[in-house]
Amino acid sequence: MMHSAPQERTSLSLYIHGELAKIVARLGLWMQQLLPAIFARWLLGPSHLLGKTNRTSSQLLRYVLAGSIGFALDCSILFLLAELFSLHYLLAAPPAFLAGLSMNYALCVSWVFNRRSLDRRWLEFIVFASLGALGLVLNEAVIWIFTELFAFHYLVSKSFYLAVYLLLFVIRKLLLFR
Repeated sequence: MMHSAPQERTSLSLYIHGELAKIVARLGLWMQQLLPAIFARWLLGPSHLLGKTNRTSSQLLRYVLAGSIGFALDCSILFLLAELFSLHYLLAAPPAFLAGLSMNYALCVSWVFNRRSLDRRWLEFIVFASLGALGLVLNEAVIWIFTELFAFHYLVSKSFYLAVYLLLFVIRKLLLFR
């Protein structure tokens, strides 16, 4: 018996969705068990959160915290625009993303990194924002792919962007905050 293309695509989507759900569940269990102990030990040293630091591990923790605040702002605005104002999620994503990017930049220059590679702040912001623009394109692609092709809710699809976010940390640290 031959299957039609839409049925094959639906079956593939359901299979991938199920496999991704299993992976996320395993990661969630791992995070529940291991991360509290790791972070408790990591956070015991006050230098991770307070004062100036050049330690990459401290900067990564701060970047993740700053990014979490920016990400929460991004997702909150995305939700408000999409749900309360009935704006299509792909149209709601850019202004939400830009609000999160602005928050992230402010926290990065004031708290995360204490060294700056560029003397001109306007040039620094342009590079930071250009990386943000690349992030925005990838953000839109990730949300679209996981929402339209794999049938995830758009807010769940947004969570897959976090891998790109970590890559942007490395690039920003190397280019802007050495």
